[in-house]
Amino acid sequence: MSAKTDAFKRQVLRLAGAYLVVAISVLLALGWPLHENYLRSRVEVIEAREQGYLSIADHMVHKEFLEVAGDLGVISTSAVLTDFLDQPNPLHHQRLTLALEQVVRNYGRYVDLQVQNLQGQPLVQVERVALLQQNHLSQVAASGANPATVLRISTPVFNSRQRQAGILQLEFQISELLDAFAKVMARNPFHQAMLVGPTGEWLSPGSFLMGSAIPLAQSNFAQQYPSVWAAMSRQRTGAVQTAQGLFLFDAIHPLEFEASPLPPAAVLHHQGMTVMASQPGGYHWRSVILVPQDFLEDTPFLWRSHGPLVGVLLAILVFVSWILAERKVYANVERAREQQDAQEIAALYDQAPCGYHSLDTHGYIIRMNLTELGWLGYERAEVQNRLRLTDLLTPASAAHFKKLFTRLKVSGQLRDIALDMVRKDGSILPVLLNATAEMSPQGEFLSSRTVCVDMTEIQRLQKALERKANTDGLTGLCNRRHFFELGVRELSRATRHHRPVVVCMIDIDHFKQVNDTYGHAAGDKVLVVMARTLAQQLRDTDVLARLGGEEFAILLPDTPLEIAKEIAERLRTALADARVALDDGGLLHFTVSIGVALRHSSTTTLEQMLRSADVALYAAKTAGRNQVHIAASDGVAAKENSLFV
Repeated sequence: MSAKTDAFKRQVLRLAGAYLVVAISVLLALGWPLHENYLRSRVEVIEAREQGYLSIADHMVHKEFLEVAGDLGVISTSAVLTDFLDQPNPLHHQRLTLALEQVVRNYGRYVDLQVQNLQGQPLVQVERVALLQQNHLSQVAASGANPATVLRISTPVFNSRQRQAGILQLEFQISELLDAFAKVMARNPFHQAMLVGPTGEWLSPGSFLMGSAIPLAQSNFAQQYPSVWAAMSRQRTGAVQTAQGLFLFDAIHPLEFEASPLPPAAVLHHQGMTVMASQPGGYHWRSVILVPQDFLEDTPFLWRSHGPLVGVLLAILVFVSWILAERKVYANVERAREQQDAQEIAALYDQAPCGYHSLDTHGYIIRMNLTELGWLGYERAEVQNRLRLTDLLTPASAAHFKKLFTRLKVSGQLRDIALDMVRKDGSILPVLLNATAEMSPQGEFLSSRTVCVDMTEIQRLQKALERKANTDGLTGLCNRRHFFELGVRELSRATRHHRPVVVCMIDIDHFKQVNDTYGHAAGDKVLVVMARTLAQQLRDTDVLARLGGEEFAILLPDTPLEIAKEIAERLRTALADARVALDDGGLLHFTVSIGVALRHSSTTTLEQMLRSADVALYAAKTAGRNQVHIAASDGVAAKENSLFV
């Protein structure tokens, strides 16, 4: 009996072992590929989502620097600064100081504003700390702020005669930018985001560093993560897998714009670096996102800490479940979990802050997230597998993208491609695309995945800055720089078509007496009335500008000299008849002197014509003012051709 019992036990053990081996084999065969496929899909969706956050960081940094560049341009070309550079007397010093103090009060980013002489010595200086203390405010900026968050930008400034008379320097903090960056990145609790400076210093460290015993002043990103920093130093964008998790990074060039709003001679100083605005490529930040390894794997804690034991327990449970016919329940639980994960991945893709779409080899849209569909006003069924991307582009952008799509199939990626999409209602949506190609093991193009960023706000800011750069702030006319741009263009056209061109220089008589007697506010009103009166008398094709102070210029294309004489006389009469209403109820009138110069040769430059007109202008002044004088062909005012009043 004992022999039979032993044999029975051995058979049971063999059968139980066989069952156990079969159960474990089936579990590994079915579960491991599913687990690997789930992890791959999860990582792809996480990377796509985090690329959207990197694009947001790039947008935020460029928006901050666009605003600083706009402030620099407005201050450097302001009338109050020009007046001070022309006449640095106490009155102009006080007006400039008040204007700079207003800038410091209105914008919390500025720490110190200075106007320096050509030797770098401050002529006018407004410090935020001193201003707050002067106003008896209790909260003053902390002196222990991270020095990496303080930047200084400077540019030469010019007087009304366009001669460099000093240097404008703006020192500003990016703390508000970093606070906004932290708030935006905190919307996703499953990643840790940071900004890193040009040499690896922390600008906005991730939350994982906050509990570290290493002070920020004694550590930087390059020291904390040398392998990641090495990869970031070699390439502009990419991803690095480490023991801590997946690092995704992208280089940000704060001074690079499609149309730079900074003066070419502007200089940025940061952490010992000096960067010219005309050569901004060497200065860059890096936005970095760390996705922790635990979140990537999404593996229960028990499995991570007790892997072998859990494996044995799972094998036993599988064997018992197979014996007790509970395998169906287990399969249902696994299927429900997979459906939940799939829904989470789809929600992350569809609700990302930027647009995503995928194209097949023929350019048809095979997938587009809800964000981009919402921008365009389409339903998913109207777009996917029905339209090519070129069907949603303007004709010019469609032709450009066809060439780029061919290049994408070969190179595997496209970076920073600006295109114009057409919404369902016909309106235009400017976007910036970054695309990567998915290739087969044989190197054949399968599909593309594209990140799409709405550029509407950035383009609006760029156009606003361009208007500020081209317009005189007081009168709304062209400024000196824009007048020369349009004038050179008109001279080139006149040369091609052999057409006459005339330039008029206009100066207000005794304008200094107006300012001295009635004040600068009255003088500004005179300038505004003069600009409005001139604009009403001129044609749409004429170019009218305020060159500086009380000096105006007009370019008359396709105008013979005799007609120009009549126009100049009409302008002089209209200005003499104009009246300026003063604050005390009185009326002020004024007269002007006008110099007129005809272009006598196709080689004559705009500067030479202005000099000739200026000579004629001062001849009119010398002859008694309130007159029109015509410049002779040699640039001297011709008395016999003058029109006297």
